[in-house]
Order: sequence, then structure tokens, then C-alpha cells
Amino acid sequence: GPWKQCREDIGDIAYVLNLTASTKYSSNPQEKVQIYSVEQAVALGVSGVAVHLNVGSVHIHDELKILGRVCAEAYIVGLPVMAIAYPRGEQIREDGLVQATCYAARLAAEAGADIVKTKYVGGKDAFAEVVAGTPIPVIMAGGAQVDTRTILQNVYDCMAVGGKGVAIGRNAFHHDNTTAFVQAVKGIVHEGKTVERVMEEYRVK
Repeated sequence: GPWKQCREDIGDIAYVLNLTASTKYSSNPQEKVQIYSVEQAVALGVSGVAVHLNVGSVHIHDELKILGRVCAEAYIVGLPVMAIAYPRGEQIREDGLVQATCYAARLAAEAGADIVKTKYVGGKDAFAEVVAGTPIPVIMAGGAQVDTRTILQNVYDCMAVGGKGVAIGRNAFHHDNTTAFVQAVKGIVHEGKTVERVMEEYRVK
């Protein structure tokens, strides 16, 4: 949708197209369905595709079929696949969140994904377990909006335990200074700077 309208204005940047979606007005917003194809993604010239997987949902088998099919089709055309694998759904308990996250990330890898985006749960040591148990690159989802120092510390800890990057939405979009915040994240992820240094250097609060 939006990519077709704004691709010329955005310019030559890498873009990952999520082939799955849902709506909050559904009887079950956690159910993800496929709305785009790998063929369409190739025609749009995107750099990769993504598929959402809610481990713990009653619809997990349908979502797993979508992921497996997309991985097979994308492999043929040389398009990388990112699985957005979350511990979410009716079968997930709070005391089993870390284990479910490890399972979700591993499941995505075994289904054929090239990279997995998942939740940062349980702190640094818990995320280290997720990374250690997953044979593909793991990136951290930004999650719910929190204060600047907290999200930047999460980014730093993610990278420290072997995470390969972050995918942050609302914590960037809703920040008082989005540009400075993104620069701060870049400083941690790509330049190995500390939280204290980027907060001072880019004057983020």
C-alpha cells in the first residue's frame, strides 16, 4: 500500500515488506493472514519480506503454514525472509514468557526464516538465552513505549549478548526528538557507543 505511493519520495533505501496483517476490529486481532505475495514483493523491488508468527495463538498452525510457504517461495527468488515471532496468544503464561520467546525464535529459524525479530523479555540474561538458542540473526523488537534511557539500555544489552540489531517503532515515532533518538540508537548498534555517551552526544532525554 503506502510503499507504492511514497517509494519515489523515500529514495533508494532497503525496505522489508510485511506480507501478513490483521485488524484490531477483528474478533481475534492476533490472527494474522497473508495479504501480499512474494511475487508482488519482487515486483515492488523490496529488499526482503516479513511474516508474523504468534506462538501461543490458536491460529499458530495457519501462521506457520504461511511462514513455511513464503520461505520456500522467497528462497527460489533469492529474497530474504524475516519472521516476526512473538510469544503471544491464549497459550502463553507470564511465568513462561522467556521459554516461549526462545521457542518462537527457534521455530522461525527451523521454518526457514533468515532473520527473526522477537520481543525483549526478561532482561539481558534472558535475551542472551534467546540469541544462543537461535541459529539465525536475532533482532529486538522495540515493544511498548518506555522512557528513553530504558529503551536505549535494552538496545545496548541486546547488542552486548549477540543480537544483530533492533526494530523500533513507537519508541522512535513518539519520541520528542525522533531524529536524535534514531541517531542515538545508530550510535549503539553500529558504533558500539554506551548509553551514557549517546544520550549526552545526541542530547536525548
